Amino acid sequence: MTTTPVRPPRTDGALHRTAGWGALGAAVAYLGQPLAVALLFSEYPDDAPVADRIAAAPWNGAVEGVIFGGLGLGMLVLVLAVGRLRGGASVAGRVGDALGLVSAAAWILIGGMSLAKYSSVTAGMGEDLPGAQDQLAVITALDTVIIGLVATAGIGAAGWLVGLATAGRRVGVVGTGLAVVCAVAAAVIVVPMFVLAVPFGVLVLIPVLLVLGAAFLLRGRRTTADRVRTG
Repeated sequence: MTTTPVRPPRTDGALHRTAGWGALGAAVAYLGQPLAVALLFSEYPDDAPVADRIAAAPWNGAVEGVIFGGLGLGMLVLVLAVGRLRGGASVAGRVGDALGLVSAAAWILIGGMSLAKYSSVTAGMGEDLPGAQDQLAVITALDTVIIGLVATAGIGAAGWLVGLATAGRRVGVVGTGLAVVCAVAAAVIVVPMFVLAVPFGVLVLIPVLLVLGAAFLLRGRRTTADRVRTG
């Protein structure tokens, strides 16, 4: 018994716009991270007690929670919309979708961990852990978990980009130019991570998501206009 492959709704203007807004929302949210580090976050002497640093700037957690939570939610919208556009017929596409969902979930968890890092529990640990080394150990453990989640989010995003560049390209969700951009971005994410053990390459998601967002919104606008002209 054979089944007819499901044709992806590549001409669905609403889905293209949804994907576009998801990508732009994720990019704008992530862009807030380097801006917040440069403009908002305060520097403290290295010998200052960790609890004092946290208590002096508790709003840092809320800012990072919004940034990474927004990035995760935008990625979630983007991945789900692109999955609908692609149609889900190929194994590579389904694997890419799964990795994209892992990335979105990891970014949301990073937002939660950032809130935890600046919560009243850590700010008040000076009473339970008066020793500077003990406080540093707690924060280092939190930072290590966050870095691990960033690496997970990066690997997931890279896998999703490869899926979009291959399975998405085959069914026309993206063109050759965008496929090349996605493939290069995936390499920029994973190479520094595995060679240098530092996931700073994930910052490439900012320009890539901006490009994808603009492309999907433009495609959605053209699709809708074509439908109006043809009745």
